[in-house]
Amino acid sequence: MKKLHDTINVIKESGVRKDLLIVLIFVLCILSGLFLRLPPPMFESNGWLSSLEGVEIKPGFKGKGFDEHLYEKYVEAVAKEGIFNYPRLIEGYLQVQKELKTAILPPTRFVYIECGNVWSYLTGNKPYEGLKEVSAIFTILYLTVVATICVRTKLGLSKSGIALSLTALCPTQIHMSQHALIDGVFGAIALCTLWLFWECLQNSQQRKYWLSAYALMIGVCAITKENCVFVYAGVITCLAFEWIKTKKAEHKQKIKETVISTMLGGLGGIGALSIISGGLDNLIEMYSLMIAKAQMLPYAIKTGDGPWQRYFVDYSIINPIVILLAILGIGQLLKENYREGSWRIVSSVFVIATYGAMAQVRYGMNLRYTNMWDGILCILAAWSIVEIIENTLKNENRNNKKIKSLVTALSCLIVCGMELKEYNKVFVTNPTYELVPEALLRSEKILK
Repeated sequence: MKKLHDTINVIKESGVRKDLLIVLIFVLCILSGLFLRLPPPMFESNGWLSSLEGVEIKPGFKGKGFDEHLYEKYVEAVAKEGIFNYPRLIEGYLQVQKELKTAILPPTRFVYIECGNVWSYLTGNKPYEGLKEVSAIFTILYLTVVATICVRTKLGLSKSGIALSLTALCPTQIHMSQHALIDGVFGAIALCTLWLFWECLQNSQQRKYWLSAYALMIGVCAITKENCVFVYAGVITCLAFEWIKTKKAEHKQKIKETVISTMLGGLGGIGALSIISGGLDNLIEMYSLMIAKAQMLPYAIKTGDGPWQRYFVDYSIINPIVILLAILGIGQLLKENYREGSWRIVSSVFVIATYGAMAQVRYGMNLRYTNMWDGILCILAAWSIVEIIENTLKNENRNNKKIKSLVTALSCLIVCGMELKEYNKVFVTNPTYELVPEALLRSEKILK
């Protein structure tokens, strides 16, 4: 009994009881986000979770998008012909694309297509359902990457819990988990690439392993989606920024080694794409056709243009509190001294650089492409929430600490509740599929 009493006293003194409420709220939010990511077929009569069909929140859009249809056809072709005949799929695409007046998505998005093929084979599902489940799995992996970043950067309980909760209930992340679209998959791979890039800039005895893993992930980006060029632009800008700001020779050596890994990974990605395409000539021809004809697609002309602030406006409609808190978090960096390899600095520079590059693409803007930012923005937003609370309640007495925990928990609940409300409004009440201004404005009843 004495040992039990001593243990209880230790728990009380360590503050575990104080943090219990906030931990429970974080767990509730994260589990809610994971539940919402589960694909609809799992709740159908023959699904794994058919007994929970009554509590499932179903998306308003019930159809199949044009891109989803193409992914399905590609998976069917790979399943029929086999992976070693993949170049034939590229050649077939080239023949079709030459005759079309507008561009269609290319089968060089190998990672998503092959994952859909393997998952469909393992589960016995049809390709379309397999692709949707792959999308759901990768949005869960995205959450895992965010959790890893929180641990590796030593964010602490409050910031980590809020960041994970906000990411778990992020409307665009949940939306990508419900459809056979590549953007959630690419977002997870892009964020993982940035995390490994950050690891390469740290003081670690295992740096050679981090550099190898980073180079590999850079190559994986290339065979996932052509938007990898924005990731490359982001990491190159981060390298340039770190090189200019640092005065330490040791850190500059790390930057040089990371540059080499970036180049090797990029070359490896181009080599893999060439093999997949059946040769460099096919690869160049395919991308030349796609770039030229993408400018003629009526839907892209109608919905994919706009000023540089287009992404900010769209994100503000669907997740206003998080984007405002994230901008506040970036702004707070201006008051701090530069620290080599700081996650906040690296991730902020990455978002700004990729935003600048993506905003220059005429007829190529869509909020789906910003999925790789979601976790970064949620971490920055969490940082802002905790710092606002810390600066407002500076007194360190016992009662004030309890109030801080309560306010932190309530703040997390309020912001997560707003995210969930926006998801319900945009994607459940309204049949929103494409994340373009007209659809978003109609869901908010700004347009009728």
